[in-house]
Amino acid sequence: MNGKGRRLDVERRYALAVVLVGGLALRLLMAWSSTDILVQKTLPDDAFYYFAIARNVWLGHGVSVDGVTPTNGFHPLWALTLLLPFAVSHGGDLPLHLSLSLAALFDVGAAWLAYLIVRRVAGSTWGGVLAAGFYAFNPVVAMESLNGLETALGVFCFALTSFVYLTRIAQQRRVVIRDWALLGLAIGLMLLARTDSVLFALLLGLHALWRGRHALLLTATGLTLAVVITGLVLAPWLAWNLATFGTIVQSSAIAAPSVFRRALFEPLANGVPFSQVWRGGFLPVINLSLLLAFWYAGLPWVALAVAAILKRVLLPPGSEGEAGTRIRNGYPGQLLLPLIGAVLPLLVHTLIRWYPRSWYYVPLAWASALAVGPALARIGASLNAVERGKALARVGLAAVVVVLVLQGVNWWRKGFYPWQSHMLAGARWMATQAPQNAVVASFNSGLQAYYGDRPIINLDGVVDWGAIRAGESRSLLDYAQQRGATHLVDYQAYVFTQFAPYLEPGFADCLAPVATLSPEFPPYGSVVAYRIEPDCPLEQRAQ
Repeated sequence: MNGKGRRLDVERRYALAVVLVGGLALRLLMAWSSTDILVQKTLPDDAFYYFAIARNVWLGHGVSVDGVTPTNGFHPLWALTLLLPFAVSHGGDLPLHLSLSLAALFDVGAAWLAYLIVRRVAGSTWGGVLAAGFYAFNPVVAMESLNGLETALGVFCFALTSFVYLTRIAQQRRVVIRDWALLGLAIGLMLLARTDSVLFALLLGLHALWRGRHALLLTATGLTLAVVITGLVLAPWLAWNLATFGTIVQSSAIAAPSVFRRALFEPLANGVPFSQVWRGGFLPVINLSLLLAFWYAGLPWVALAVAAILKRVLLPPGSEGEAGTRIRNGYPGQLLLPLIGAVLPLLVHTLIRWYPRSWYYVPLAWASALAVGPALARIGASLNAVERGKALARVGLAAVVVVLVLQGVNWWRKGFYPWQSHMLAGARWMATQAPQNAVVASFNSGLQAYYGDRPIINLDGVVDWGAIRAGESRSLLDYAQQRGATHLVDYQAYVFTQFAPYLEPGFADCLAPVATLSPEFPPYGSVVAYRIEPDCPLEQRAQ
């Protein structure tokens, strides 16, 4: 390697180090913010189900949020990982910060894997740096990776599976048994991290069969081995679910989406014209999904489109010279596989479950960075081949940095969950002002389960199969009372609007307001503590 080559190699290594260290520092800075800030900026209520489960496991209360009812409303690999920080401390804020620090490491690990994939598959070191940078410095992704859920670990496992397949299966002329075994292990971990990644696994299997169609028997044998190993990895989790709940389906996959689907489809059953339901229900869900896709993954594609236009307009054909000619190689189409694998679950969440959540779009952001990085590096090399293009490339890079900074400031200022300060106030009311013998029911019960210091009953069914069954028979309040509930704490809209169809007729007469715990926050109303009247006759109970 000559002097110029060594200098370029050092520059690339330095750039990668800046990306990875900078991305990690950004995440750790957020991870160690105060809990009051985190619950408004990054941590959804659902994250505290994970924290409560990890705490209860260490306290000997089993795999449970409330310490009584077993639950499978979570993804197991992240729950197992959380046992590490909760081994340090079984409660309080410290294990939360440690958990988010682990998430930061996993997320930056995904950026590093993007770099490795692009360098090995596309042969573009700068393309790998760009891919890692687009992901590591994506402010929405950085915040979402610290949501306390399985997101960061899930993306890391998604990236690891992509790395194993693209570098050890898709690129090799002869795939050895060890490679198939590694693929099976990676897929197994990916499915334990996020169940909906099964669609990506199926896509890779189909691609492997097509790629190996000329040696179909060998390919099928290798895939069979991968499937067997994946099954062995999943077997303990599936067996525990069957033994405990009689199903491998998670309660979290059933509970909340069913509420939103009911709100969409029930008007149709009641004769509301489809056009009206489409405009007021289905179309807003689709629009939200498209907006989330753009917010999380749009910048790399916009940068690529602008760069391609500038190259087309400002650099006449042939003006790149010999250097530009050398980099115009075919784009490695395999890099689009993770992109397709990230889109498929989003179609299911949007058009079948009708329940897209923001963190579902982080794999799309990673896959978009992976796909765009090498393409953008090729255009950048063409621009750098001529003097005028060098200035354009620098201006373009500076513009991307400015956009990222502005996005970060805007998203952090707004936060993902500003209303959760009210929910935290509800949890603190439980811990300090509710009667010592109070048992509190709630639809949003994560923060209350972790900070409320009173027995809690989850009513939306995300972590409680009993609540799901009670909701189906419109007996949720009776279920809560059978479990010993004395109070209900939640936003007014959840009690009297969203979940009213799952409560007994006349249930409102059984709730006596005790305290208003927050100002009104449209459209949810206020967080209110209600006393459940013990002798109130419920119509459902009479039946």
